[in-house]
Amino acid sequence: ADEVGLRYWLDFGSLLGAYRNGRIIPWDHDVDLGAMREDFLAKLSIMKDKLKQRGDLIYYQSACRFFIRRDGIPAAARGEIIRMEVVLHVPVNTSPENGPDGPLITRCEVLDTFRYTFPRRYIDRPEKLGFEGMPMWAPRPHEEFLIRYRFPRTYWFAMPFRISCYFESLHFFGLLLLAIACVVAVPVVLCCGAAQLLQCVKTRHLESRAHN
Repeated sequence: ADEVGLRYWLDFGSLLGAYRNGRIIPWDHDVDLGAMREDFLAKLSIMKDKLKQRGDLIYYQSACRFFIRRDGIPAAARGEIIRMEVVLHVPVNTSPENGPDGPLITRCEVLDTFRYTFPRRYIDRPEKLGFEGMPMWAPRPHEEFLIRYRFPRTYWFAMPFRISCYFESLHFFGLLLLAIACVVAVPVVLCCGAAQLLQCVKTRHLESRAHN
């Protein structure tokens, strides 16, 4: 990426691992990168040639998500071969386009805008972090970006990355609360129903005794 002048940045669990420990999170299996879509696609053919010369492969899952299979970075604690995932971003085309922190960018295929939209200022002046012995670009300030836009609910807790990701999604969080409410509500309803049935039986028994 640096050879062809591509602006990229570490993101999500990879950024968290780089900032905290300078390495891949032990239970993670890939490297998360972000890049601007226009910049990435303009340099894609050159990157393909350079990666092919090194024996690496770049392929895409969609127009907004690419994968690079790397042979040089083992998954921490497992020694497995992992891949690099590059998620492409675009400017936000809403009105007003500029938020209180300046122009906004987001993933070009957005399922949950809560997690994926953030001010561009974080990547306009990136700073390199050590990651598995390599200097890689990262949004700055690192911790502020992680807390505000990546792990606002779980940053301060030592939760496994994949569980943490799910808890950050408003959609998943809402479904989780609904499931908990159902689990709590069912026993309550059953108990109330049982109590009501018992009261009815008791009332009928007392009426029967009164008639006798």
